[in-house]
Amino acid sequence: MTAIAIINRHSGTALNYDPAALEAAIRSALDAAGLQAELQIVAGNELEEALQNAASSSAELLIIAGGDGTINAAARAAMKADKTLGILPMGTLNRLPNDLSIPLNLYAAARVIANGKARRIDAAEVNGEPFFCNSFFGLPAIFSEYRNNLRGKPLLRRIHGYFSDFVRTARAAREIEVTVNNNGSERVIRGMAFAVSNNPYDETQFMALHRGWMDKGLLGFYVSKHKSFGSFAWMLVKVLFGRWNGERHLERFTAKTITISAKRSELKLTNDGELMKMKTPLVYNVIPKALSVMTPHSV
Repeated sequence: MTAIAIINRHSGTALNYDPAALEAAIRSALDAAGLQAELQIVAGNELEEALQNAASSSAELLIIAGGDGTINAAARAAMKADKTLGILPMGTLNRLPNDLSIPLNLYAAARVIANGKARRIDAAEVNGEPFFCNSFFGLPAIFSEYRNNLRGKPLLRRIHGYFSDFVRTARAAREIEVTVNNNGSERVIRGMAFAVSNNPYDETQFMALHRGWMDKGLLGFYVSKHKSFGSFAWMLVKVLFGRWNGERHLERFTAKTITISAKRSELKLTNDGELMKMKTPLVYNVIPKALSVMTPHSV
């Protein structure tokens, strides 16, 4: 299978390498797995062009190394061109790799690409914009807007900045009101934070949020109805440790399509970690089995 490997040197843990060391690390992992691939290391502002060129090439496999935003961009390109995606996780959260049980070690991830199984997973979309993990608005989007300014900064500067941003987000906490149409049933919901996921999260005690296999053709909808930032933050702690069953201020349901209207003409969203603005109403849908991706045989 012919392959092109694209590495975003301005993404995630790639920032810890100089360009030569980054190329050597990726090449070593690919070689150890027996993968022959054209290797391209690009800057963040060169990523979209590189992905478009790879998508229009004769390569059957598109390998991407980077964080959540980089993986999302590559997944969109692979989906549009109907190519298989291979993932080398180099992000902070690694949302999609974790859900697909792709190891975070570069050598182990490369072995999955070489020897794993190509499976098809759903994509979701909001107003025609695809995403593969989740779409947030409300407090998470506010925090993401602050966090974007810290990308590429030294570690200590980022740690201090995250704390400051957490405090600023707390001060900005307030309820917003939206009208949610769930498969024809419409009602008004007020909350601090809203999330729509590509397939629902498992309600089991994982040590982190986790989705089961992502081919159910469903959206998960989640809204925090907490009245204070402190109670919302405590709920997040419980969610991260898989202890969110019975959380009475967290409403959730599943649906095939969701339409969200608001008094505001635009809402700030984060789709797979990428901040954007969208005009309302927000229309969420599932695109069944839209993406082919390399995963471990055990998944």
